[in-house]
Amino acid sequence: MSAELGPEGLDRLKPIVAEMKTHGIESVRVEFYGSGDDGQIEGVEWSKEPPADTRVDVVTEKRKYNLEGSFKYTLVTETKSLPLEQAIEEITYDLLDKSGVDWVNNDGGSGYLEINLSKPEGAGTVEFSIHVHELISHEQHHEEVILV
Repeated sequence: MSAELGPEGLDRLKPIVAEMKTHGIESVRVEFYGSGDDGQIEGVEWSKEPPADTRVDVVTEKRKYNLEGSFKYTLVTETKSLPLEQAIEEITYDLLDKSGVDWVNNDGGSGYLEINLSKPEGAGTVEFSIHVHELISHEQHHEEVILV
């Protein structure tokens, strides 16, 4: 299932794309996996490692829950200066949260966020894909015998 990035999601990726272009990084792929009731990013693969001191300002959104008798929450938006790899992880988690896809419970799920800038004439692509895993059972054999 391809998740909806929307204009807001693409805008949030712009600072990362700018840093990738600055450092000649053609692509990055963030892979995530979840099951049971937990999920996490499994890895971030860069076509070329960014310099360790590269930081980027990103806007993050977190849920702030009202713990006084209700499970209502408000979204808290803040701008953070983060190392490039941590920044793309933060944005990936935010995009997963906003997707509404349950990729962590039961049989879980997996997927990736991939930015590819290697297209001709500076064009690039962003792909965000979430896979939900489901255990499916098929009866292969059934027999009933009457005992006399």
